[in-house]
Amino acid sequence: MTVVIVGGDKGGIGKDTVSDGLFIAAVQRQLTPTMFEIEIERRMAVKYPNSIYVPTGAPSPEALYARPDLLFAPLDRAASQMAEQDLAIVNAGASVTTAFIRWSEGDVGRAFFGDGEILHFVCLLTMQDQALRSGFSNLARFGEIYPQARRTAVLNPVVADFVEGDQNIERAIEAATGKAQPINVIKIERMAAPAWGYMMNQGRLDQIASMSWKDLVALGLPEAPSIRSAGIFEGWLKRLLASLGPILPDAKPTNRKAKKE
Repeated sequence: MTVVIVGGDKGGIGKDTVSDGLFIAAVQRQLTPTMFEIEIERRMAVKYPNSIYVPTGAPSPEALYARPDLLFAPLDRAASQMAEQDLAIVNAGASVTTAFIRWSEGDVGRAFFGDGEILHFVCLLTMQDQALRSGFSNLARFGEIYPQARRTAVLNPVVADFVEGDQNIERAIEAATGKAQPINVIKIERMAAPAWGYMMNQGRLDQIASMSWKDLVALGLPEAPSIRSAGIFEGWLKRLLASLGPILPDAKPTNRKAKKE
């Protein structure tokens, strides 16, 4: 039983892409993931009809940030469902991470998740200053509340590249670690296909992977960028899934009986 919370209080930092990639990678490992979406409006829940959608009850991310208690009752109901899954992948919308942390400070959160043995907090970080500061703050606070939880910082170059060996980032990770479990760090690669803006609107990552360059041409794109985009996407998706692999539990053991000699 594992609950992976993909969070970060800013919008546009890659939570949907990482949640999508984790789900696909989990299926490839023969795991049985369930997608949860905690959001103002359905996005992942539209892509995954069998997902569990948890509305925040807030009209905007700003309202939720100001009133995290708006999410407490929905989280009370959702927590038992999360804990019943073999693998719950929880896509946390903008400002939801802070609300989840505030909820976790109360008795209900501790009752469900204890010291966090089944939790894995995956925090998206970009080189946008507010996303960095809030992300490191969330990583630190999550470790204080759930000292046995796993934590992974995902460095996403969607805004700008992270510099290899950046001492500021390394010091911030060390400071956020505290006395809890170490924070793992994963870097993902920017998607650079010319047609990515069109491709990302076609559904889940596995649905995009099933498209050919001719499908992109059918959307009205020129032939050369379509051919190039299909090739770039195929390699990028393989590398993304490989990068996200360490976040997931091990694959289910097979029950094949040994063949008799």
